[in-house]
Amino acid sequence: MDDAMTLQAGANQPPPLEPYDLFATDPVLGAAMEREGAQRKVMASFGKAVGTQEVFEWGFLANRRSPELATHDRFGNRIDEVRYHPAYHSLLDMSVSAGIHCMRYESQPGDGGVVTRNALMYLMSQAEVGHGCPTSMTSAALGALEHQPELAATWRPRLVSLSYDPRLVETLDRHLTGLRTAMGGHDVGGSGTSREAGARRLVEQMAQCWAASLLVQHGDPALADTYVQSRLVGDWGSELGTLNPTANLSHIAARAVPSR
Repeated sequence: MDDAMTLQAGANQPPPLEPYDLFATDPVLGAAMEREGAQRKVMASFGKAVGTQEVFEWGFLANRRSPELATHDRFGNRIDEVRYHPAYHSLLDMSVSAGIHCMRYESQPGDGGVVTRNALMYLMSQAEVGHGCPTSMTSAALGALEHQPELAATWRPRLVSLSYDPRLVETLDRHLTGLRTAMGGHDVGGSGTSREAGARRLVEQMAQCWAASLLVQHGDPALADTYVQSRLVGDWGSELGTLNPTANLSHIAARAVPSR
């Protein structure tokens, strides 16, 4: 009986690895960063922060609690909003605050910003890797924006922000308000100019791709496939959340999302 109880208590299992310093305990990474001229102080501080029990718990919770589709708000209004566990937002907040999404564009040649960013991404991925997709997508978007200077002038300052905001619609509205002011009061949501339409579409696509990325990584396959098909295939309007008129998520979501 005692032996059985010992086994059930997990005495034959190794103890949790965390908390530990991810950077200080990785001599190969340290040597590589020294050789490539990375910002070691930044690496050392971040390695300690990521290795805490709290951050690792965020990773477990974000993967255990799958994204949920909320088709309606409590008043019965159709919203089709994908909701994520707060732990997921905590992980993204930590990565954004560290500048993983923009450091390569904010650094100067020779200061090790690019290699430091890559190493920070490597450290953060040891706690949770899924949120690295939208983080990297934001970084890639900054490079793409350089090919459209007018859009870059409007959106680059916002994309390099180190302040994470988990909201979708509210964030979009706030950015559009700023753009409307920059455009001299024009209605960005109306017919407007091609510049206005292009800016709005850019934000919509980024938000939709972000949500789709997280769903594909962590959501039910049927639900993820439906979202991708309805949001990212074709072009149906200019409003965030616009669905293909022929798409009906209700019956698929009912099968994909278990009742609670």
